[in-house]
Amino acid sequence: MKLLFAPLLLATLLTFDSNPQVAIYSPGDGTTVSGKVQVIFTAYDPDGLSKFELYVDGELVQTLLPTSREQYLSWNSNRVKPGEYELMVRVYDKLGNVGDSTIRVVVEK
Repeated sequence: MKLLFAPLLLATLLTFDSNPQVAIYSPGDGTTVSGKVQVIFTAYDPDGLSKFELYVDGELVQTLLPTSREQYLSWNSNRVKPGEYELMVRVYDKLGNVGDSTIRVVVEK
């Protein structure tokens, strides 16, 4: 009888092997920014988080090791021309799974 529960237990254990959850909540999508921009986000994964990365238009600009569930990354928008940019926060869990959150901002000088 004990073997009947083994597939259920295995299925339950495998559900924890999923991508981390991440959400950017500042700046808001479509926001106009200038100067030093703090990209504030939250991230969670039941397996634990191992690192955070900030990409601007696909280029890695900062890597951060986690210290709490709420984090921020910084980007100096003075180094780019005015216009629209895609900001993506990529989060890795301790099992190597990846989660992303993306927004677009407009840089104004």
